[in-house]
Amino acid sequence: MIGNVVKRFSTEKNTKEVVARMNGKKTKIAVVMSGGRVAEHFGRCEEVMIAEVETGKIKSREILPAPPHDCSALPNLFVEKGVESVIAGGIGGGAINNLNRAGVRVYAGVEGSPEDALESLLAGTLTPGAEACGGAHGDRFAH
Repeated sequence: MIGNVVKRFSTEKNTKEVVARMNGKKTKIAVVMSGGRVAEHFGRCEEVMIAEVETGKIKSREILPAPPHDCSALPNLFVEKGVESVIAGGIGGGAINNLNRAGVRVYAGVEGSPEDALESLLAGTLTPGAEACGGAHGDRFAH
């Protein structure tokens, strides 16, 4: 299972509350990826998986190439696709603010496989991590 998620950037108190709200409705969850894993660098991800979830189960997955790096490119893509939650590794404060303004919940600090990340969110077992970045482009966890 996936180990770490920073939820201090999320508007939710815990993932069990999110799961309770997902039950009975459709939602879309995006996972930013690089090399088949959750991307360490939000803005430098290679692909985005968008999973459609209904009644707590993954119904479909769409893998898209990441748009060119721009502070608003990924948030705009997520709004266009109707994404309500994003799972990421390192992510800067600017990207978090852009996503939150668009009404998208952010789960940062995630490591491992995208499938494990999705399953952990749906099971309500994501726990706080510490991999948010400061947003500087040269840092390990730059957005």
